[in-house]
Amino acid sequence: MYYALSNNQPVRANEEALKPIVARASHYQCVKCGRPVQLITSRHRRPYFKHAGTSNSTPAESAWHAANKRWLAAALARAGYVTEMERHMPDGERRADVYVLSKGGAYTIELQSSLIPAEEVRRREQDYQKHQLEVLWLLNEQQPHYQWYARNFQRLVPFLRMNLTFGVYLPYWDAIEERVSLISVDGFGHIVQRWLVSISDYIAMCDADDSTLPELTHGYILPDAKSYASLQLLQRHTRLLRQPTRADKQLLRVLYQQRIATDALAYDYFRYDYPCVFVQEKLHHVLIYMTLLRKLNISRADYRRQLVQWLHFRPFNPELQVAVSQWLNTVWQLSKRVENQIASDLKEEN
Repeated sequence: MYYALSNNQPVRANEEALKPIVARASHYQCVKCGRPVQLITSRHRRPYFKHAGTSNSTPAESAWHAANKRWLAAALARAGYVTEMERHMPDGERRADVYVLSKGGAYTIELQSSLIPAEEVRRREQDYQKHQLEVLWLLNEQQPHYQWYARNFQRLVPFLRMNLTFGVYLPYWDAIEERVSLISVDGFGHIVQRWLVSISDYIAMCDADDSTLPELTHGYILPDAKSYASLQLLQRHTRLLRQPTRADKQLLRVLYQQRIATDALAYDYFRYDYPCVFVQEKLHHVLIYMTLLRKLNISRADYRRQLVQWLHFRPFNPELQVAVSQWLNTVWQLSKRVENQIASDLKEEN
């Protein structure tokens, strides 16, 4: 294995091997079973971790992973698909959990229960793409780190996929129902709907490959402003200066660069205190940035380029580019609506 845990943080074997021995962690743990592992270095192969006391680097497979892998391979074989468990890639770098050959192409079904970094998700997909294999992730929803909560967005976004029927969704494997569980979500963290489909229907859906069509048919629903009292809005505005988060600090830097006082920020923006799926900032941060872009006369053609410099986009799959653009357009419209409401309130006060 090429990843392990050190102080509950994922570490890569090749990065640890580059460190002086005295600077390396005192102990490592397996990302799947939590047992101790040791770093192995050699002149003849890349560094890796292996379980202490074992003669090879293969980790102990969880019961959930082993049982469901067998079930999926058998179910797809009965449905007429060509399947193979633990298929090794020609270069020896990867081993597909369940290889599936269908009319639409070849897939590897990757059952994922243990925590892996976002970089490893993308790297694994790229490695399989070299062999013309598309990765179909199936997550274990019983694991707290893969449940759909705002605190998990950073690690879950790389697994998101898009389909015109289901929208943006997260794929899970429901071992009890023996079905693929698709959780459709919007760009503000809300679960839109849950779907249960058979594994063969899911393969057929992936064969259809409609993710390249211009836009989602259902779009995004604009969130409502939260009904905070005036005192609560004042507290949120004050917290921006006295207890700023990382996103707040970035916003304050941009405002300072543009010579805009924080007192000029209308309280109404803080009514949109929603998490965002595609960026790490809260929705009110994005609304303020978009309003600022209009004041700076940044064209719609260039505003995305500027937002990339201000916002911290999460590591989403490239196939979600259409969904992200559509989400940004939705937030742009919302920012105009909020800006007009603020202008109307000021006019009434005067």
